[in-house]
Amino acid sequence: MLDTLFFPFRLLRAVFHYLNFFSLMYSRKPLTGASGPAMQADIRNIVLQGKVIDAQKALRKEASIAGVPSLVPSSWQLVCRNRAGVETVVAPNVASFDISPKGQVVYSNGRGLFAAGASGPALLTQDSLVGDILVHDFTGAV
Repeated sequence: MLDTLFFPFRLLRAVFHYLNFFSLMYSRKPLTGASGPAMQADIRNIVLQGKVIDAQKALRKEASIAGVPSLVPSSWQLVCRNRAGVETVVAPNVASFDISPKGQVVYSNGRGLFAAGASGPALLTQDSLVGDILVHDFTGAV
């Protein structure tokens, strides 16, 4: 009898927690107000390119690029395919990339930003999380 009486309240509570979960995932802000404690982002599990990444495992297991540890596996490769259909791997551990107006390939391994070159990757910058990349070429440099 008591379960039947409390069913609507439990249903509303479940819907609230469902919406609160998505609010935390996408905006890192809870639906509740100032009464709760301040929340810190949990870097152990992050969502990168729509995939959940175990950051601690990736930092232990994956190779470093120019001294910067990778957050994505080496199977995430940037591949170039020529007109004949021959594929060559430009870089492993690639989370995102962009091509400058002058044709320079710039990519991220989740923690650093690199410029691809014939002699290997050149580190441009690094941070705790590097997501999407957009290259502008106003000064002639990448």
